[in-house]
Amino acid sequence: MADDNLFTRYQHTYTAWRAHRADCEPCRAGTHCPAGARLRRGLADLQDKYLSRIRSQGGTR
Repeated sequence: MADDNLFTRYQHTYTAWRAHRADCEPCRAGTHCPAGARLRRGLADLQDKYLSRIRSQGGTR
């Protein structure tokens, strides 16, 4: 899994979301600014794809 592009994109998006959220009051409060909403939606999509792949391969995470 060292060269897993989906996993890498998922982790980079998570890092970007955390960094954005740390400096964005609306996102910390759960209302989400436009940029934060895009990051959060992208993170959720990548997470769903990644977890679906893991489950389809018989793994658990």
